[in-house]
Amino acid sequence: MVTIYYSDKYLIFGSCASLVGDEVIVTDARKAKLELFSDNAKPVRLISRDWELELQKFIATFELIEAAGGVVFNPQGKLLLIFRNGKWDLPKGKLEEGERMEECAVREVEEECGITGLSITTFRANTYHIYSIGERLILKRTWWYDMRCDNDREPTPQTTEGITAARWIGEGEVVDCLRNTYTTIHSILI
Repeated sequence: MVTIYYSDKYLIFGSCASLVGDEVIVTDARKAKLELFSDNAKPVRLISRDWELELQKFIATFELIEAAGGVVFNPQGKLLLIFRNGKWDLPKGKLEEGERMEECAVREVEEECGITGLSITTFRANTYHIYSIGERLILKRTWWYDMRCDNDREPTPQTTEGITAARWIGEGEVVDCLRNTYTTIHSILI
């Protein structure tokens, strides 16, 4: 099963019909895209035995950008978050030519937060979200890795990228931050 987020809607690709609320059901990628971009506020679920093929068809209709990021914890068990565009987020960024996903994830966390001493512990998940740049629709696939930071130095936000804060967030603060974050982040952290 794969979920793609667009604005306040989502599109789920899968082979079973376990519905989550009031969803529009479709069976192919073309109909899924029409429903996702319609004025209908309902989420969309594509159900097919060949849902992975339908997912590839759907992806092929967009400009695909690959990115990677980290779910980073320090020795005290605090989570690293950044604040950008009025919301809390996890550090991530675009893959550079010739770079491996793991290298991209570490580089982006280091650049966006000004920290070092990172090590990847495991691959966590992929997320997908659609956004626009002018008239172009972009589909961003982000590869998420669990990481440890071997120190608890205060992060420094990369303000040139629009990041206004970077903080280690304790367990008691995570819930408050999640109230002001992107839906994709919920799927990664929960």
